[in-house]
Amino acid sequence: MGFTLVELIMVMAVIAIMLFVATPRFSDFLFSDAADSAIQYLLVNISQLKAGAVRNQRDAVLHLDLGKQRSWVTDETTASEEDAQKAMENSTSLPENLRLLDVEFFGAGTVSQGVAEIHFYKKGYSDRAVIHLAGSGEKPISLIIEPFLASATMEEAYYSFKK
Repeated sequence: MGFTLVELIMVMAVIAIMLFVATPRFSDFLFSDAADSAIQYLLVNISQLKAGAVRNQRDAVLHLDLGKQRSWVTDETTASEEDAQKAMENSTSLPENLRLLDVEFFGAGTVSQGVAEIHFYKKGYSDRAVIHLAGSGEKPISLIIEPFLASATMEEAYYSFKK
């Protein structure tokens, strides 16, 4: 029992079409940008902070150092200056192709230098804030944190509460 040349050509054509369709999605998965990973990390971290504050019944704070491009988390158990310093030393750096621009708080203005603190409360809400980032090519990215939503949302634009 053998295969005819036509059958082999048809199988090869189907495989080629499948590879043509699947390769771009597969390469995006394999070669994802470090900036995309950092954005996903921030989005997941925000969701976990909201859930963790309620679950552990402790207020939590996400610190964003705009000068050093770093982030770290503290909570009510980080009472001493030494504990706060350890948390800052264990901070996460953003990749070089992603920059923290500023953090805008609803009704409280914008922090564009120093350290911005976004609070997550044990009662289940958080500060209403927007983290503004610049990705590769200076494309603006906004991570929008709403007080009563479980997770933050991302917009590929400079989102502002002031309209």
